Amino acid sequence: MLVLVTASLIGVTGCDSKVTSPQGGVTPRVELIPLALGNSWVYRERLYGYEDPYTETIDTSRIDSAFMWQGRLWFGSRGGSSFSSNDTAGYWVLTIAEGDTSRTAQLRYRFPVELGESWVWESDTMTVRVTAVGQEVITPAGKFTGCIRYDIVQPEGITNYLTFRPGIGFIKAFYDNPVMTPPISLTNELTSYHVVE
Repeated sequence: MLVLVTASLIGVTGCDSKVTSPQGGVTPRVELIPLALGNSWVYRERLYGYEDPYTETIDTSRIDSAFMWQGRLWFGSRGGSSFSSNDTAGYWVLTIAEGDTSRTAQLRYRFPVELGESWVWESDTMTVRVTAVGQEVITPAGKFTGCIRYDIVQPEGITNYLTFRPGIGFIKAFYDNPVMTPPISLTNELTSYHVVE
């Protein structure tokens, strides 16, 4: 399974991702993925393995809907079944099954995080591990500093990681499945974005 969410910023300098709240706890200064109506990210996706040398597509992720559920504002795309929200624990995903009134919210990416921190997605068996903090990443949208890399640990030699720039969002992902027939690799890189200030 490949989980993707997208966003970016050109020429960003590093930032402190933690501040102390008046209550003494640590809270994010910025959101891992900035969620607001009108925010959008454009990604270049390259799929290797099916065609030589690769298949390239451009994908746009745009936030154009929002609703309240359990006292929290959730954002998504019209017609989608997955919605997102941020809180002091990190980035959450809410899945609404088609034709079903059940809703399941899950913390996908903790933020802020420490290097080496890991957790298991509640409804899955996959472990998320923070393998880089403060990383510099270059995409077609520019150079980003202060990035965080989350590795999704999967079975059978599958490699899957996503890199985020707090305040911008998802900027790069890599997925490699050598056990699939034929074996495939997939890269996603941010090419442009619009984040409402």
